[in-house]
Order: sequence, then C-alpha cells, then structure tokens
Amino acid sequence: FPVTIQSTHHRRTMSFIQAIVGAEYMLKLIPTGTHHYEKFIRPSELISWCRKAGFEPLATEGISYNPVTKQYRLCHHARVNYLLACRLG
Repeated sequence: FPVTIQSTHHRRTMSFIQAIVGAEYMLKLIPTGTHHYEKFIRPSELISWCRKAGFEPLATEGISYNPVTKQYRLCHHARVNYLLACRLG
C-alpha cells in the first residue's frame, strides 16, 4: 500500500516558544520569519484531513531537537514537531 508521511508543528504555545522564539530569534538556527504560528496544525486536524482524503492514519510520533548536540530524535509525544504516517485506505 502507498504510504505518506507528513511532518509539521503542533499548534500550541510550546511550539511557538520553541520553534519561533527559540529556533528563530534566540538560537538563530533558521531565518527569522520561517515559521507562521497560524499555519501550525494540531494532530487531530491533520488526522481528520487525511481520513477525508481517503488515507488511514497509522502512527503519530513526536520529533525532538537537542540544540547542544544538534541531533533530532523520535519521541512518544507530539508536543512541538511530529510525524504522521498514513496509508491509502
């Protein structure tokens, strides 16, 4: 079955603090203005849109970034960044 994976930011206060304030303004990891909070998507919204498009959600995993080690890792919460895997239903 075809599988699709989406990656986005969760629309919540912690995402604003980490992705915009932290990554853009404080740490300068990415250019200022890269993220737009109003475009962040809650997992429930993305799951609903995928279902309406004929996809079956398979798994949601969070992504965390450690600015000290400059490494990303998967985690079991979707507090800031997350992945959603779906397959065509």
